[in-house]
Amino acid sequence: MSISMECFESHGHFATYDAYPRSADRELIFQVQCHFCGYEAPDAVSPPKFCPKCNAASWERFAKPGSILKNAERYVA
Repeated sequence: MSISMECFESHGHFATYDAYPRSADRELIFQVQCHFCGYEAPDAVSPPKFCPKCNAASWERFAKPGSILKNAERYVA
């Protein structure tokens, strides 16, 4: 970066709007598991296309037991 542009450089101190803020006590509801070998993907939102363990392309998404109730308790005053 040139010397004349350093004063305009962003340092990440700007407030940004987050339409869906994440709360600290929020629990992950869904879990993704391979249909054939049972491998659990670490990211339930966007699992890999193929299972890294058995190379299958079939995923099952289900709710973790008790997680829906734990998240519902956040809204009780």
